[in-house]
Amino acid sequence: MTISKRAQVQGHTRWVVLSKPFTILGRIGIQAHRLSGRRVLAAGRYRLTLTPASGTPKSIVFQIRRPIRR
Repeated sequence: MTISKRAQVQGHTRWVVLSKPFTILGRIGIQAHRLSGRRVLAAGRYRLTLTPASGTPKSIVFQIRRPIRR
């Protein structure tokens, strides 16, 4: 599993990987997994890519917006 952020690199928009890939192991009867850590994602567009052990990678793109201050 990797997470990438959309960023400007040398005048071009590219996906930049934020951390090293890590593995989530599946167990029978477990349908949820919590990601731990204290870091918060800044506002921007992100891509989460999951690669099964024997399959093709799938990804989703999501956006985090800045909070509205009133």
